[in-house]
Amino acid sequence: MSTKKSEITPINHLDSDEYKWFAIHTRYKREKQVSKRLDAAKIENYLPLQHVARKYASKVKHVELPLIPCFNFVKIVKSEYIQVLNDPDVV
Repeated sequence: MSTKKSEITPINHLDSDEYKWFAIHTRYKREKQVSKRLDAAKIENYLPLQHVARKYASKVKHVELPLIPCFNFVKIVKSEYIQVLNDPDVV
């Protein structure tokens, strides 16, 4: 009896023509910097932010924090994949 070992091929959902959304993992508290660099490179990205009031002893400060920490979203094709991964703050 011969057993055939099935090979597992990794699936890459990138397409050379059709733009698709992907989540990218970023370093801690570097989401806004990654978003600015992607904007400068003309790569469509999305960083959902929430407005939060931080209360300190003498004042209240309003800040924008990422809704999902350490994640950005990019809409890319296969040719932009390496450019996104080469960002120093993308893990």
